[in-house]
Amino acid sequence: EMGRMAEAGIVLERFYSGSTCTPSRAMMMTGRYNIRNGMQDSVLHSTEPRGLPLDEKLLPGKLRDVGYATAGVGKWHLGMYRSAYLPERRGFDHWFGIYTGGGSHTAHFSVSQPFTVRGIDGTQMWQGSNLYEDE
Repeated sequence: EMGRMAEAGIVLERFYSGSTCTPSRAMMMTGRYNIRNGMQDSVLHSTEPRGLPLDEKLLPGKLRDVGYATAGVGKWHLGMYRSAYLPERRGFDHWFGIYTGGGSHTAHFSVSQPFTVRGIDGTQMWQGSNLYEDE
């Protein structure tokens, strides 16, 4: 695919990344500069009622659309205050990792304080630390 793109004149020879977690992840998942989706400023914290805009089509969703199974392992850090922002709703078939910054995937602990995720109507959707496994 990269060879075909190069033949068509699309040569990817420079990559500009965000300097922190959320901005760089937003760029990687959307293929767009983070200034285009509002994720350029800072990292998302567990109490923030925002995330990567839901109208952005993410890489795992695009891969799923063409027949790939998708799984994510690691740190999400792209929003979690509503279930629509979670990795499984953004194209991943399976997810194992933490939603926010700080934690250990191998020791299965989070350095963040426990928190509550609430639905748009204020109902509690989930409560605990930020390590999550879908199965």
